[in-house]
Amino acid sequence: YPDGSISPNTFLDMSHIIRFEDNFEQGLLGLAFHPDFPDTPYFYFAYTTNRDIEIARGVVNPATPNYAAVGDVKVMMRIRKPDASGGFSPVHNAGDLTFGPDGYLYIPLGDGGPDPYDPKGVPGDPNNNSQRRTTMLGSILRIDPNPTRGLRADCGDPTLYSIPGGNPWLNDEGCDEIWAMGLRNPWRISIDAKSGDMYIADVGEWLREEVNFIPGGAPGGFNFGWHCWEGNVDYTQIHPELASGCSTVTNVTFPVFEYDHSHGECSVIGGVLYRGEKYPTLYGRYFFGDFCTGQLWTMGRVNGQWKIDEAGLQRIQFTTFGADVHGELYGAGYGNGTLYKVVVE
Repeated sequence: YPDGSISPNTFLDMSHIIRFEDNFEQGLLGLAFHPDFPDTPYFYFAYTTNRDIEIARGVVNPATPNYAAVGDVKVMMRIRKPDASGGFSPVHNAGDLTFGPDGYLYIPLGDGGPDPYDPKGVPGDPNNNSQRRTTMLGSILRIDPNPTRGLRADCGDPTLYSIPGGNPWLNDEGCDEIWAMGLRNPWRISIDAKSGDMYIADVGEWLREEVNFIPGGAPGGFNFGWHCWEGNVDYTQIHPELASGCSTVTNVTFPVFEYDHSHGECSVIGGVLYRGEKYPTLYGRYFFGDFCTGQLWTMGRVNGQWKIDEAGLQRIQFTTFGADVHGELYGAGYGNGTLYKVVVE
């Protein structure tokens, strides 16, 4: 969108590889440019194929800054979706991509989804992926985009990235890329460029939608509990068959905010912190919403306590939020192809 008008040329066309026939949760999932872009001309994106979630790196030639060649795209890692009785589940992919102020790339991944042919339908993580480090599903990855600066990549292409030496579970039986675990479908995360604080909006099953928080500078290693816990609800009390797999799950980090589905809510859509100048009352607050109702909230800490305020009901199916270079906020509507600018009245 250069100079205030839409470019007649597509930046990148991956339609021959990306697949989303089975469910609207599939497709292009996330996109992030290198912190030093365009001096370091790489960008990173996540998407679904016929069977996998893929994380890829593209490159922009300075001679053609509004175009990226498909032939220059390289796949950094492929995450296989789990087998199910009739194929595999198309949902719970997550796939947001966000750089932190530490220069590392953070990649949230869903638990892989339920068995779509299981008549019971719950619990939604039948393989307990979120509590296993032998898969990258149900976790947040942290990688270094410089392939020579950190440790050798464990579950991806070592020529395209490396692993920060401070990652919490190095040299165990699982993937060293994992930085946090115990998540169901963290569709959107946000990292504050000023503080390094991370907000994780994890979509719930049938009971709770939750926002989790990791303070800037924290060492990682968080376990947010799914599927032993959904928000602050002990899932083993609802599904006793999970108890054996949850007996060793300790030191769970519970959400800083959660809400139920009592008024038609269904899916938390994570937003961003406001760092603009136009609305001082919003400064430093996290802005987010619910997909089904269009309810919006802001939250922030006041005297060490979390304060959550409703921010309007728009009746728009928001799927994502973002900020421009000035810190002003935007939301995207599902189905209507509309980009909305957030204003305070």
